[in-house]
Amino acid sequence: MRTNRIAALAALTVSMPLLQGCIVRDIRDQMTLINERMYSIDRQLDQLADTNTAIENAVVQTASVDSRIGDVEERLAILESIDTSLKNLDVHLASLRDTISNIDATIPFLSLSGGDDEEGEDAEEGNAADDDDGI
Repeated sequence: MRTNRIAALAALTVSMPLLQGCIVRDIRDQMTLINERMYSIDRQLDQLADTNTAIENAVVQTASVDSRIGDVEERLAILESIDTSLKNLDVHLASLRDTISNIDATIPFLSLSGGDDEEGEDAEEGNAADDDDGI
């Protein structure tokens, strides 16, 4: 029995360093995997930092565009008020044109509308052209 104990003890003594080597290798392999994962995470964090920088630039550009849109809206409001004024002026001028036409119809020798004058001027220009040809 003693020899069995000595043999078992010898086998255990011989196998102990081998077992410890396996554990050390497993630890080393696990550390290698952890380092690879850390490197992968570090690359992903760098990519996120680049993405955040791009987003910050986009936010700055959006703020610039937003202020420009505000300026355009202010100008549009001014143009709308000018458009309203021009429409009112059109209505007023149309009314004035009707008034002048009514005066022309009532007093034909005044000819305020300019319609008869234009025809008269065209006729005078035609006569002047005929006079030039005759000289």
